[in-house]
Amino acid sequence: MTEKLDPDGLHIPSEFLDEGPSELETDLLAGLDRDRVGMADKTWKNHRQAIKKLVPHVENAGIFTVDQLTDTDALLALRETIRKAIQDGGLGSPGTVESYTGKFASRCASAGLSDADTDRLRGTFRQARKGAAQVREEEPELTVDHIRSLVETMHSWLNHPTEIRGRNGRGGTDVEVLVGIYGYRGRQVTPLRRDRALGLAALQLSGSIRTGSALDITRGDVQGQRVRFKLKKGRVDPHWREFDIHPSQTIFLAPLLERFPGPEERLFPKGADEVGGDLRALMIQAGIPQHKGRLGLHRVRKAFIKANYEAGLSASEASAGLGNSPMVAEKAYATHTRKDRDRKSREAWMDALSAALVDPPEWKFEDEPIAWNRLPPWSSTEDPLNLGPALSVDLPEGTDTTNLECLWRMRYVLVKEDDDGSDWWSDGWRRYGAFESVLDDVVIPWHALSGNRKYTPLWLSRGGMATKWWACLDLNQGLLVPNQQA
Repeated sequence: MTEKLDPDGLHIPSEFLDEGPSELETDLLAGLDRDRVGMADKTWKNHRQAIKKLVPHVENAGIFTVDQLTDTDALLALRETIRKAIQDGGLGSPGTVESYTGKFASRCASAGLSDADTDRLRGTFRQARKGAAQVREEEPELTVDHIRSLVETMHSWLNHPTEIRGRNGRGGTDVEVLVGIYGYRGRQVTPLRRDRALGLAALQLSGSIRTGSALDITRGDVQGQRVRFKLKKGRVDPHWREFDIHPSQTIFLAPLLERFPGPEERLFPKGADEVGGDLRALMIQAGIPQHKGRLGLHRVRKAFIKANYEAGLSASEASAGLGNSPMVAEKAYATHTRKDRDRKSREAWMDALSAALVDPPEWKFEDEPIAWNRLPPWSSTEDPLNLGPALSVDLPEGTDTTNLECLWRMRYVLVKEDDDGSDWWSDGWRRYGAFESVLDDVVIPWHALSGNRKYTPLWLSRGGMATKWWACLDLNQGLLVPNQQA
Protein backbone atom coordinates (compact mmCIF):
# COMPACT_ATOMS: atom_id res chain seq x y z
CA MET A 1 0.00 0.00 0.00
CA THR A 2 1.39 3.41 -0.94
CA GLU A 3 1.94 5.75 2.00
CA LYS A 4 2.57 9.50 2.19
CA LEU A 5 4.31 11.45 4.93
CA ASP A 6 2.07 14.19 6.31
CA PRO A 7 3.45 17.44 7.88
CA ASP A 8 3.46 15.84 11.34
CA GLY A 9 5.58 12.92 10.20
CA LEU A 10 2.74 10.34 10.26
CA HIS A 11 2.53 7.74 7.53
CA ILE A 12 -1.02 7.84 6.06
CA PRO A 13 -2.22 5.49 3.31
CA SER A 14 -2.67 7.39 0.08
CA GLU A 15 -6.28 6.17 -0.20
CA PHE A 16 -7.22 8.43 2.70
CA LEU A 17 -5.75 11.43 0.90
CA ASP A 18 -6.93 10.82 -2.66
CA GLU A 19 -10.06 12.64 -3.74
CA GLY A 20 -10.93 10.20 -6.52
CA PRO A 21 -12.53 6.75 -6.24
CA SER A 22 -10.59 3.99 -4.52
CA GLU A 23 -9.26 0.98 -6.35
CA LEU A 24 -12.06 -1.09 -4.78
CA GLU A 25 -14.82 1.17 -6.13
CA THR A 26 -13.18 1.34 -9.55
CA ASP A 27 -12.92 -2.45 -9.81
CA LEU A 28 -16.48 -3.01 -8.62
CA LEU A 29 -17.93 -0.51 -11.09
CA ALA A 30 -15.82 -1.90 -13.92
CA GLY A 31 -17.02 -5.42 -13.17
CA LEU A 32 -20.61 -4.18 -13.06
CA ASP A 33 -20.25 -2.58 -16.49
CA ARG A 34 -18.87 -5.84 -17.88
CA ASP A 35 -21.87 -7.74 -16.49
CA ARG A 36 -24.42 -5.20 -17.67
CA VAL A 37 -25.10 -7.04 -20.92
CA GLY A 38 -26.69 -9.88 -18.92
CA MET A 39 -28.70 -7.66 -16.59
CA ALA A 40 -31.99 -5.86 -16.74
CA ASP A 41 -31.52 -2.07 -16.59
CA LYS A 42 -33.25 -1.93 -13.22
CA THR A 43 -30.99 -4.66 -11.83
CA TRP A 44 -27.91 -2.80 -13.08
CA LYS A 45 -29.07 0.40 -11.38
CA ASN A 46 -29.77 -1.43 -8.13
CA HIS A 47 -26.30 -3.01 -8.08
CA ARG A 48 -24.69 0.34 -8.82
CA GLN A 49 -26.68 1.90 -5.99
CA ALA A 50 -25.47 -0.82 -3.61
CA ILE A 51 -21.85 -0.06 -4.52
CA LYS A 52 -22.29 3.67 -4.03
CA LYS A 53 -24.03 3.17 -0.67
CA LEU A 54 -21.60 0.68 0.83
CA VAL A 55 -18.21 1.76 -0.50
CA PRO A 56 -17.88 4.76 1.90
CA HIS A 57 -18.55 2.49 4.89
CA VAL A 58 -16.17 -0.17 3.58
CA GLU A 59 -13.47 2.46 3.13
CA ASN A 60 -14.11 3.73 6.66
CA ALA A 61 -13.12 0.24 7.81
CA GLY A 62 -9.77 0.70 6.04
CA ILE A 63 -10.56 -1.46 3.01
CA PHE A 64 -9.61 0.03 -0.36
CA THR A 65 -8.98 -3.02 -2.58
CA VAL A 66 -10.69 -6.30 -3.32
CA ASP A 67 -7.68 -8.20 -1.95
CA GLN A 68 -8.13 -6.58 1.47
CA LEU A 69 -11.55 -8.26 1.73
CA THR A 70 -9.68 -11.54 2.37
CA ASP A 71 -8.04 -10.22 5.56
CA THR A 72 -9.68 -11.37 8.81
CA ASP A 73 -8.84 -8.21 10.75
CA ALA A 74 -10.19 -6.06 7.93
CA LEU A 75 -13.46 -8.01 7.91
CA LEU A 76 -13.80 -7.66 11.68
CA ALA A 77 -13.38 -3.90 11.30
CA LEU A 78 -15.91 -3.92 8.45
CA ARG A 79 -18.37 -5.85 10.58
CA GLU A 80 -18.23 -3.19 13.29
CA THR A 81 -18.41 -0.30 10.81
CA ILE A 82 -21.48 -1.71 9.08
CA ARG A 83 -23.14 -2.46 12.41
CA LYS A 84 -22.76 1.16 13.50
CA ALA A 85 -23.95 2.45 10.13
CA ILE A 86 -27.10 0.33 10.40
CA GLN A 87 -27.80 1.50 13.93
CA ASP A 88 -27.29 5.12 12.89
CA GLY A 89 -29.80 4.68 10.08
CA GLY A 90 -27.28 5.39 7.35
CA LEU A 91 -28.20 2.33 5.30
CA GLY A 92 -31.98 2.39 5.50
CA SER A 93 -34.47 -0.23 6.61
CA PRO A 94 -33.57 -3.90 7.30
CA GLY A 95 -34.86 -4.97 3.89
CA THR A 96 -32.78 -2.29 2.19
CA VAL A 97 -29.67 -3.26 4.13
CA GLU A 98 -30.18 -6.91 3.21
CA SER A 99 -30.51 -5.95 -0.45
CA TYR A 100 -27.45 -3.67 -0.45
CA THR A 101 -25.13 -6.13 1.31
CA GLY A 102 -26.23 -9.06 -0.86
CA LYS A 103 -25.65 -7.14 -4.09
CA PHE A 104 -22.33 -5.74 -2.85
CA ALA A 105 -21.04 -9.25 -2.11
CA SER A 106 -22.10 -10.34 -5.60
CA ARG A 107 -20.18 -7.42 -7.12
CA CYS A 108 -17.08 -8.37 -5.12
CA ALA A 109 -17.33 -11.93 -6.44
CA SER A 110 -17.57 -10.59 -9.98
CA ALA A 111 -14.49 -8.43 -9.35
CA GLY A 112 -12.38 -11.48 -8.51
CA LEU A 113 -13.13 -12.37 -4.87
CA SER A 114 -13.06 -16.16 -4.48
CA ASP A 115 -16.18 -18.13 -3.58
CA ALA A 116 -14.87 -18.92 -0.10
CA ASP A 117 -13.96 -15.29 0.60
CA THR A 118 -17.32 -14.12 -0.80
CA ASP A 119 -19.06 -16.44 1.66
CA ARG A 120 -16.97 -14.94 4.48
CA LEU A 121 -17.95 -11.45 3.33
CA ARG A 122 -21.63 -12.40 3.29
CA GLY A 123 -21.25 -13.84 6.79
CA THR A 124 -19.60 -10.61 7.92
CA PHE A 125 -22.57 -8.61 6.66
CA ARG A 126 -25.04 -11.00 8.31
CA GLN A 127 -23.30 -10.71 11.67
CA ALA A 128 -23.23 -6.92 11.33
CA ARG A 129 -26.98 -6.91 10.72
CA LYS A 130 -27.52 -9.30 13.60
CA GLY A 131 -25.44 -7.15 15.91
CA ALA A 132 -27.33 -4.02 14.92
CA ALA A 133 -30.61 -5.75 15.89
CA GLN A 134 -32.59 -3.48 13.60
CA VAL A 135 -36.28 -4.37 13.91
CA ARG A 136 -37.97 -5.15 10.62
CA GLU A 137 -41.26 -3.27 10.35
CA GLU A 138 -43.76 -5.07 8.18
CA GLU A 139 -45.87 -3.24 5.65
CA PRO A 140 -49.37 -2.48 7.04
CA GLU A 141 -52.02 -4.99 6.07
CA LEU A 142 -54.56 -4.09 3.41
CA THR A 143 -57.66 -5.02 5.38
CA VAL A 144 -61.24 -5.53 4.27
CA ASP A 145 -62.11 -2.14 5.79
CA HIS A 146 -59.30 -0.54 3.76
CA ILE A 147 -60.64 -2.07 0.56
CA ARG A 148 -64.16 -0.85 1.32
CA SER A 149 -62.86 2.65 2.05
CA LEU A 150 -60.78 2.62 -1.15
CA VAL A 151 -63.75 1.65 -3.30
CA GLU A 152 -65.91 4.31 -1.64
CA THR A 153 -63.24 6.90 -2.43
CA MET A 154 -63.05 5.62 -6.01
CA HIS A 155 -66.80 6.24 -6.34
CA SER A 156 -66.36 9.76 -4.98
CA TRP A 157 -63.62 10.49 -7.56
CA LEU A 158 -65.71 9.00 -10.36
CA ASN A 159 -68.63 11.32 -9.61
CA HIS A 160 -66.60 14.31 -8.43
CA PRO A 161 -67.47 17.74 -9.92
CA THR A 162 -64.98 19.39 -12.26
CA GLU A 163 -64.01 22.97 -13.05
CA ILE A 164 -62.13 24.78 -15.79
CA ARG A 165 -58.73 25.97 -14.64
CA GLY A 166 -57.09 28.79 -16.57
CA ARG A 167 -53.45 28.76 -17.59
CA ASN A 168 -52.71 32.00 -15.71
CA GLY A 169 -51.45 33.79 -18.80
CA ARG A 170 -48.76 31.16 -19.50
CA GLY A 171 -50.25 30.22 -22.85
CA GLY A 172 -52.11 27.14 -23.94
CA THR A 173 -55.72 26.17 -23.49
CA ASP A 174 -57.72 25.96 -20.31
CA VAL A 175 -57.78 22.61 -18.49
CA GLU A 176 -60.66 20.69 -16.90
CA VAL A 177 -59.75 19.42 -13.41
CA LEU A 178 -61.46 17.81 -10.44
CA VAL A 179 -62.42 20.37 -7.81
CA GLY A 180 -60.06 20.17 -4.84
CA ILE A 181 -58.46 16.82 -5.82
CA TYR A 182 -54.66 16.92 -6.03
CA GLY A 183 -52.48 14.03 -7.12
CA TYR A 184 -49.06 13.65 -8.74
CA ARG A 185 -46.68 16.37 -7.52
CA GLY A 186 -49.55 18.30 -6.00
CA ARG A 187 -51.20 18.98 -9.33
CA GLN A 188 -54.97 19.01 -9.69
CA VAL A 189 -56.24 15.76 -11.18
CA THR A 190 -57.69 15.91 -14.69
CA PRO A 191 -60.50 13.55 -15.78
CA LEU A 192 -58.03 11.52 -17.88
CA ARG A 193 -55.65 11.09 -14.95
CA ARG A 194 -58.60 10.19 -12.72
CA ASP A 195 -59.75 7.52 -15.17
CA ARG A 196 -56.25 6.06 -15.32
CA ALA A 197 -55.87 5.98 -11.52
CA LEU A 198 -59.27 4.34 -11.10
CA GLY A 199 -58.60 1.90 -13.94
CA LEU A 200 -55.26 0.89 -12.45
CA ALA A 201 -56.86 0.37 -9.04
CA ALA A 202 -59.66 -1.73 -10.59
CA LEU A 203 -57.15 -3.96 -12.41
CA GLN A 204 -54.92 -4.51 -9.39
CA LEU A 205 -57.79 -5.13 -7.00
CA SER A 206 -59.41 -7.64 -9.35
CA GLY A 207 -56.29 -9.49 -10.52
CA SER A 208 -53.80 -8.96 -7.66
CA ILE A 209 -51.24 -8.27 -10.38
CA ARG A 210 -48.03 -6.28 -10.16
CA THR A 211 -48.12 -2.62 -11.14
CA GLY A 212 -45.73 -3.23 -14.05
CA SER A 213 -48.00 -5.89 -15.54
CA ALA A 214 -51.05 -3.64 -15.19
CA LEU A 215 -49.34 -0.68 -16.86
CA ASP A 216 -48.52 -2.82 -19.93
CA ILE A 217 -52.16 -3.75 -20.59
CA THR A 218 -53.59 -2.55 -23.89
CA ARG A 219 -57.22 -2.04 -24.90
CA GLY A 220 -57.15 -5.29 -26.84
CA ASP A 221 -56.14 -7.20 -23.70
CA VAL A 222 -59.54 -6.44 -22.16
CA GLN A 223 -62.34 -8.52 -23.66
CA GLY A 224 -65.58 -8.09 -21.73
CA GLN A 225 -64.91 -9.07 -18.12
CA ARG A 226 -61.76 -11.02 -19.05
CA VAL A 227 -58.30 -9.42 -18.94
CA ARG A 228 -55.02 -10.88 -20.09
CA PHE A 229 -51.64 -9.61 -18.91
CA LYS A 230 -47.99 -10.47 -19.26
CA LEU A 231 -46.37 -12.25 -16.34
CA LYS A 232 -42.79 -11.03 -16.72
CA LYS A 233 -40.98 -10.91 -13.38
CA GLY A 234 -38.63 -13.83 -12.87
CA ARG A 235 -39.06 -15.03 -16.43
CA VAL A 236 -36.86 -14.62 -19.49
CA ASP A 237 -39.88 -15.02 -21.76
CA PRO A 238 -43.18 -13.51 -20.52
CA HIS A 239 -46.25 -15.68 -20.12
CA TRP A 240 -49.84 -14.70 -20.85
CA ARG A 241 -52.12 -14.97 -17.81
CA GLU A 242 -55.77 -14.04 -17.38
CA PHE A 243 -58.20 -12.91 -14.70
CA ASP A 244 -61.76 -11.59 -14.45
CA ILE A 245 -62.66 -8.04 -13.52
CA HIS A 246 -64.71 -8.11 -10.35
CA PRO A 247 -68.26 -6.87 -11.07
CA SER A 248 -67.85 -4.05 -8.55
CA GLN A 249 -64.82 -2.74 -10.47
CA THR A 250 -66.28 -2.65 -13.98
CA ILE A 251 -67.64 0.85 -13.47
CA PHE A 252 -64.14 2.19 -12.78
CA LEU A 253 -62.48 0.60 -15.81
CA ALA A 254 -65.21 1.46 -18.35
CA PRO A 255 -64.36 5.21 -18.75
CA LEU A 256 -60.73 4.37 -19.50
CA LEU A 257 -61.70 1.76 -22.09
CA GLU A 258 -63.95 4.28 -23.83
CA ARG A 259 -61.06 6.74 -24.14
CA PHE A 260 -58.87 4.24 -26.00
CA PRO A 261 -61.01 2.22 -28.43
CA GLY A 262 -58.15 0.93 -30.60
CA PRO A 263 -57.02 -2.63 -29.71
CA GLU A 264 -53.31 -1.69 -29.77
CA GLU A 265 -53.70 1.48 -27.71
CA ARG A 266 -52.07 1.53 -24.30
CA LEU A 267 -54.36 2.28 -21.37
CA PHE A 268 -51.49 3.82 -19.40
CA PRO A 269 -48.44 5.85 -20.43
CA LYS A 270 -45.05 4.15 -20.33
CA GLY A 271 -43.91 6.23 -17.35
CA ALA A 272 -45.64 5.01 -14.19
CA ASP A 273 -44.84 8.08 -12.09
CA GLU A 274 -47.93 10.15 -12.88
CA VAL A 275 -50.43 7.30 -12.62
CA GLY A 276 -48.76 5.97 -9.49
CA GLY A 277 -48.75 9.42 -7.90
CA ASP A 278 -52.49 9.86 -8.52
CA LEU A 279 -53.20 6.35 -7.18
CA ARG A 280 -51.18 7.19 -4.09
CA ALA A 281 -53.31 10.32 -3.54
CA LEU A 282 -56.44 8.19 -3.92
CA MET A 283 -55.23 5.71 -1.30
CA ILE A 284 -54.19 8.46 1.13
CA GLN A 285 -57.66 10.00 0.85
CA ALA A 286 -59.12 6.53 1.59
CA GLY A 287 -57.14 6.39 4.83
CA ILE A 288 -54.81 3.55 3.87
CA PRO A 289 -51.60 3.79 5.95
CA GLN A 290 -48.26 4.34 4.30
CA HIS A 291 -45.14 2.28 4.88
CA LYS A 292 -42.02 4.41 5.24
CA GLY A 293 -43.53 6.92 2.85
CA ARG A 294 -44.45 4.29 0.25
CA LEU A 295 -47.99 3.48 -0.79
CA GLY A 296 -49.35 1.41 -3.66
CA LEU A 297 -51.58 -1.54 -4.46
CA HIS A 298 -48.77 -4.08 -4.65
CA ARG A 299 -49.77 -4.94 -1.08
CA VAL A 300 -53.03 -6.40 -2.40
CA ARG A 301 -50.95 -9.49 -3.23
CA LYS A 302 -50.47 -10.11 0.50
CA ALA A 303 -54.20 -9.79 1.03
CA PHE A 304 -54.66 -12.30 -1.84
CA ILE A 305 -52.47 -14.90 -0.11
CA LYS A 306 -54.21 -14.42 3.23
CA ALA A 307 -57.66 -14.78 1.65
CA ASN A 308 -56.56 -18.01 -0.05
CA TYR A 309 -55.11 -19.45 3.13
CA GLU A 310 -58.26 -18.63 5.07
CA ALA A 311 -60.26 -20.36 2.34
CA GLY A 312 -58.26 -23.54 3.00
CA LEU A 313 -56.06 -23.49 -0.10
CA SER A 314 -52.52 -24.81 0.12
CA ALA A 315 -49.44 -22.66 -0.41
CA SER A 316 -49.01 -24.16 -3.87
CA GLU A 317 -52.59 -23.33 -4.89
CA ALA A 318 -52.43 -19.81 -3.45
CA SER A 319 -49.07 -18.97 -4.98
CA ALA A 320 -50.17 -20.11 -8.45
CA GLY A 321 -52.59 -17.20 -8.66
CA LEU A 322 -49.74 -14.75 -8.12
CA GLY A 323 -47.32 -16.43 -10.51
CA ASN A 324 -44.87 -17.20 -7.72
CA SER A 325 -43.38 -20.40 -6.37
CA PRO A 326 -44.80 -21.52 -3.00
CA MET A 327 -41.50 -20.63 -1.30
CA VAL A 328 -41.46 -17.08 -2.69
CA ALA A 329 -45.15 -16.54 -1.91
CA GLU A 330 -44.63 -17.69 1.67
CA LYS A 331 -41.62 -15.44 2.20
CA ALA A 332 -42.75 -12.32 0.35
CA TYR A 333 -46.53 -12.28 0.63
CA ALA A 334 -47.62 -14.44 3.59
CA THR A 335 -46.61 -11.79 6.14
CA HIS A 336 -50.08 -11.14 7.50
CA THR A 337 -51.00 -14.81 7.23
CA ARG A 338 -48.09 -15.62 9.53
CA LYS A 339 -49.29 -12.99 11.98
CA ASP A 340 -52.78 -14.46 11.90
CA ARG A 341 -51.45 -17.96 12.47
CA ASP A 342 -49.25 -16.67 15.28
CA ARG A 343 -52.29 -15.09 16.93
CA LYS A 344 -54.37 -18.25 16.58
CA SER A 345 -51.58 -20.45 17.90
CA ARG A 346 -51.19 -18.23 20.96
CA GLU A 347 -54.94 -18.23 21.51
CA ALA A 348 -54.84 -22.02 21.35
CA TRP A 349 -52.10 -22.03 23.98
CA MET A 350 -54.23 -19.77 26.19
CA ASP A 351 -57.07 -22.26 25.76
CA ALA A 352 -54.75 -25.10 26.77
CA LEU A 353 -53.61 -23.22 29.88
CA SER A 354 -57.21 -22.40 30.77
CA ALA A 355 -58.25 -26.03 30.36
CA ALA A 356 -55.37 -27.16 32.54
CA LEU A 357 -55.41 -24.48 35.23
CA VAL A 358 -58.88 -22.95 35.39
CA ASP A 359 -61.41 -25.00 37.31
CA PRO A 360 -64.86 -25.10 35.70
CA PRO A 361 -67.48 -23.00 37.47
CA GLU A 362 -70.45 -24.44 39.28
CA TRP A 363 -73.02 -25.58 36.74
CA LYS A 364 -76.08 -27.76 36.18
CA PHE A 365 -78.34 -28.91 33.37
CA GLU A 366 -81.48 -26.88 32.85
CA ASP A 367 -83.69 -29.88 32.04
CA GLU A 368 -83.91 -33.61 32.56
CA PRO A 369 -82.14 -35.65 29.87
CA ILE A 370 -83.81 -37.80 27.25
CA ALA A 371 -82.48 -41.31 26.85
CA TRP A 372 -79.84 -41.47 24.12
CA ASN A 373 -81.69 -44.19 22.24
CA ARG A 374 -84.83 -42.03 22.09
CA LEU A 375 -83.19 -38.94 20.55
CA PRO A 376 -84.64 -37.74 17.23
CA PRO A 377 -82.01 -37.71 14.43
CA TRP A 378 -81.97 -33.93 14.10
CA SER A 379 -81.01 -33.39 17.75
CA SER A 380 -77.68 -35.25 17.70
CA THR A 381 -74.48 -35.36 15.67
CA GLU A 382 -71.49 -37.61 15.16
CA ASP A 383 -69.30 -34.91 13.60
CA PRO A 384 -67.57 -32.98 16.40
CA LEU A 385 -65.05 -31.51 13.93
CA ASN A 386 -67.68 -29.02 12.78
CA LEU A 387 -70.59 -29.41 15.20
CA GLY A 388 -70.44 -31.09 18.59
CA PRO A 389 -68.19 -28.87 20.65
CA ALA A 390 -67.95 -26.50 17.66
CA LEU A 391 -64.19 -26.89 17.48
CA SER A 392 -61.93 -27.44 14.52
CA VAL A 393 -58.65 -29.31 14.67
CA ASP A 394 -55.69 -28.29 12.52
CA LEU A 395 -54.38 -31.76 11.65
CA PRO A 396 -52.03 -32.92 8.89
CA GLU A 397 -53.81 -33.93 5.70
CA GLY A 398 -54.78 -37.59 5.75
CA THR A 399 -54.94 -37.87 9.56
CA ASP A 400 -57.38 -40.56 10.71
CA THR A 401 -60.12 -38.78 12.67
CA THR A 402 -62.41 -41.76 13.25
CA ASN A 403 -61.38 -41.89 16.90
CA LEU A 404 -62.74 -38.35 17.31
CA GLU A 405 -66.24 -39.35 16.24
CA CYS A 406 -68.83 -39.70 18.96
CA LEU A 407 -72.53 -39.11 19.56
CA TRP A 408 -73.20 -35.59 20.79
CA ARG A 409 -76.35 -33.65 21.58
CA MET A 410 -77.15 -30.07 22.45
CA ARG A 411 -78.45 -29.28 25.95
CA TYR A 412 -78.93 -26.07 27.88
CA VAL A 413 -76.90 -25.57 31.03
CA LEU A 414 -76.96 -23.01 33.85
CA VAL A 415 -73.59 -21.68 34.98
CA LYS A 416 -72.96 -19.84 38.23
CA GLU A 417 -71.69 -16.41 37.18
CA ASP A 418 -71.97 -12.81 38.26
CA ASP A 419 -75.25 -11.29 37.13
CA ASP A 420 -74.81 -8.32 34.78
CA GLY A 421 -78.54 -7.61 34.59
CA SER A 422 -79.10 -9.00 31.09
CA ASP A 423 -81.86 -11.40 30.07
CA TRP A 424 -79.49 -14.38 30.14
CA TRP A 425 -79.07 -14.25 33.94
CA SER A 426 -81.48 -15.37 36.66
CA ASP A 427 -80.59 -15.42 40.36
CA GLY A 428 -76.86 -15.64 39.64
CA TRP A 429 -77.14 -18.38 36.98
CA ARG A 430 -76.53 -17.82 33.29
CA ARG A 431 -78.05 -19.98 30.57
CA TYR A 432 -75.80 -21.41 27.81
CA GLY A 433 -76.22 -23.77 24.91
CA ALA A 434 -73.76 -26.64 25.46
CA PHE A 435 -72.95 -30.00 23.86
CA GLU A 436 -72.99 -33.26 25.79
CA SER A 437 -71.32 -36.45 24.55
CA VAL A 438 -72.33 -40.01 25.25
CA LEU A 439 -68.94 -40.33 27.01
CA ASP A 440 -69.89 -37.79 29.70
CA ASP A 441 -68.27 -34.70 28.12
CA VAL A 442 -69.99 -31.30 28.44
CA VAL A 443 -68.57 -28.29 26.62
CA ILE A 444 -69.77 -24.74 25.98
CA PRO A 445 -68.45 -23.92 22.49
CA TRP A 446 -68.24 -20.15 23.01
CA HIS A 447 -67.57 -18.73 26.44
CA ALA A 448 -65.93 -15.47 27.53
CA LEU A 449 -63.56 -17.12 29.96
CA SER A 450 -62.53 -14.73 32.75
CA GLY A 451 -63.58 -11.85 30.51
CA ASN A 452 -60.07 -11.59 29.01
CA ARG A 453 -60.85 -12.76 25.45
CA LYS A 454 -63.72 -12.81 23.06
CA TYR A 455 -64.78 -16.45 23.08
CA THR A 456 -63.22 -19.78 23.91
CA PRO A 457 -64.54 -23.33 24.51
CA LEU A 458 -65.21 -24.10 28.18
CA TRP A 459 -65.21 -27.78 29.16
CA LEU A 460 -67.60 -28.17 32.10
CA SER A 461 -67.05 -31.92 32.23
CA ARG A 462 -64.10 -33.79 30.73
CA GLY A 463 -65.06 -37.27 29.75
CA GLY A 464 -63.79 -39.72 27.18
CA MET A 465 -63.88 -37.35 24.24
CA ALA A 466 -61.95 -34.59 26.03
CA THR A 467 -59.15 -37.10 26.61
CA LYS A 468 -59.10 -37.96 22.90
CA TRP A 469 -59.09 -34.31 21.86
CA TRP A 470 -56.04 -33.49 23.96
CA ALA A 471 -54.26 -36.72 23.00
CA CYS A 472 -54.79 -35.78 19.35
CA LEU A 473 -53.32 -32.35 20.06
CA ASP A 474 -50.18 -33.82 21.65
CA LEU A 475 -49.58 -36.49 18.99
CA ASN A 476 -50.14 -34.34 15.91
CA GLN A 477 -48.89 -31.01 17.23
CA GLY A 478 -52.08 -29.49 15.90
CA LEU A 479 -54.05 -26.59 17.31
CA LEU A 480 -57.43 -26.62 18.99
CA VAL A 481 -58.87 -23.46 17.52
CA PRO A 482 -62.18 -22.06 18.79
CA ASN A 483 -64.83 -21.29 16.23
CA GLN A 484 -65.15 -17.51 16.58
CA GLN A 485 -68.70 -17.25 15.23
CA ALA A 486 -70.50 -16.64 18.49
